[in-house]
Amino acid sequence: MQRKTEFNAIADSVGALVAYPDGFRRSWNDGRPGTPANMSNVDDVAFISAMLDDIARRAPVDPRRVYVAGHSNGGFMAERLACQMPGRFAAVGVVSATFGEWLAGSCHPAVVVSLEYFNGTKDPLVPFDGGRMGDRGVAQGARATVARWVGWNRCTGAGES
Repeated sequence: MQRKTEFNAIADSVGALVAYPDGFRRSWNDGRPGTPANMSNVDDVAFISAMLDDIARRAPVDPRRVYVAGHSNGGFMAERLACQMPGRFAAVGVVSATFGEWLAGSCHPAVVVSLEYFNGTKDPLVPFDGGRMGDRGVAQGARATVARWVGWNRCTGAGES
């Protein structure tokens, strides 16, 4: 993420902090089968929670302005965090990831979660309209994912695509 984004420059320009945690063997336990972190039962939700607590002990953090973003496996992980730690983040950014069947049954956020999704119709790994992702399970389509969050967040309009 650090190489792909300009988060450092943005953070520096507004006096914010940015952290880039490393996943286990370059993966996150986002709930999908097949990731090294999932197969090793790594508790990445607890890891991210502890990391956020540690940062807040070391530096002034406004808890109303904590954000999470992820791409691909990191995007699926960001969505898992939105489900399991919904009050912890002001907003969640998800790139090249949708909602997986492995998380759909257990996600019941008690608070509104602001999310933004970026998905492409030509993504060879995450089918835009949903489907199997090799040995990594089945993902819902991008529109179905947004519709699910629109419902949970009790939005009055439809999501846009």
